[in-house]
Amino acid sequence: SRLGRTYRATDTETGEDVEVTFLQADAVAAAAGVEGRLEELRALTHVHTLALLDWEIAPVPYLVHAAPEMRLDSLIAAGAALSPSQTLLIGLQAAETLHSLRGRGVTHGALTSWHCCVDASGRLRLAEMGLDFLRSPPEPAPAAPAHPDPLAPPADGDPSPLPDEPPPTDPAAADVYGLGLALTEAALGRPVAPAEISGLGQAVLPRGAGSATARHLARLAPLLVQATAASPEQRLEADEMALALRATAEMLPPPSPLDEVFGRLGDGPGEGLEGDPVERPGAGDEPEAVPQPRPGSRRNPLMRLVAAAAVVAAGALLVVSVGGGDDTTSHTVPDVVGATWDRARDTLTASGWEVRRLEVRVPDAAADEVVGQLPEAGGLLDEGQVVKVQVSLGPPLVVIPADIVGMTVGEAGLRLSAVGLVLGAVETRADDTVPEGSVLAVAELLPELPLGSTVDLVIAGDG
Repeated sequence: SRLGRTYRATDTETGEDVEVTFLQADAVAAAAGVEGRLEELRALTHVHTLALLDWEIAPVPYLVHAAPEMRLDSLIAAGAALSPSQTLLIGLQAAETLHSLRGRGVTHGALTSWHCCVDASGRLRLAEMGLDFLRSPPEPAPAAPAHPDPLAPPADGDPSPLPDEPPPTDPAAADVYGLGLALTEAALGRPVAPAEISGLGQAVLPRGAGSATARHLARLAPLLVQATAASPEQRLEADEMALALRATAEMLPPPSPLDEVFGRLGDGPGEGLEGDPVERPGAGDEPEAVPQPRPGSRRNPLMRLVAAAAVVAAGALLVVSVGGGDDTTSHTVPDVVGATWDRARDTLTASGWEVRRLEVRVPDAAADEVVGQLPEAGGLLDEGQVVKVQVSLGPPLVVIPADIVGMTVGEAGLRLSAVGLVLGAVETRADDTVPEGSVLAVAELLPELPLGSTVDLVIAGDG
């Protein structure tokens, strides 16, 4: 924590575990109105934040929070990759919470996997929300020696290198960036650099992941790339990230509880002899999502679980401000879900609203069909406000299985057919290092294709 040094403790009155953070004195001295702001945060109650139980400024400044059951960074340090569905459920709770609290003037500004706390049921709680005014700036990295010794061991206590932090920006945009990075690390069971996220589900996979997990991770990758965009202007906002996660949930199976992961961590993963492989719980193959009928909410079992787990204050995700005064004209927001993009845009702009298009791929939705909107229909919205419309690009793309390399042509054809692709042209290339007829490479440059597409292969010949 950049707030100070944090200790696990026991509340002697209640017997419950708590965390005590001793604040850095210079950060407290530089902050204005500390007492009033801390008292407001102690009165803030939210199901997805760690409650601030107590605080003191003098003589020793400290904070007391409820203790979490587990932090994502502990799972990552142990190499415990969460399944894509578990990752999505945690991300949706976090995105909705960030949006809800931002409407109340509460941000984080330095969100990491350490601040994302979960219990065995998968319920999320965010730590240190609203305390960015007490956070000291990161210390500059020490200058490297002019001629470092490549064989010299690292000094004791040196931290492991971390991915580059984004440049200083709006705390809300920084929160989305930090959440996107934390979710990627949780899905892989290791720290990652932002540049790796675009390869999630393709070249970047947790150890032991099967083809179904790879496809599910590839479906998370686009929204995680947008969440961690280098430019804050290109980055998803928290409500947009929640909307994208809800759409993606239609394509994933229900998540399993995290108690199995917790139990296996208790057996000491990562503590074996040096060089021993570390088993990564949760990284195994997930089943495919069961197709769901489209009428109604179109929610699969994951979406029903999401609705039960991501409990936020009423209207937290879809906050609509109508405080423009008596001179501001307001209109009832129409339902444009199911309409074409052109029709939805014309309908919304006719009421004086700006329209922002968000693109996504979902099952059972035609290209150019509106599949989601923010705010939802029925509420009042002032003219000049923004309505966000989620537009389908068509059915989800299919990830070309990477394991067809090394198979025979017949085996590769069956493997492609199993995921909805078709074997295309076969090119022969001389290669005496592998058995004749083995697949050397996929001729297709794109890693994902529409369902039913053909895939051209390169196989080994006798030269």
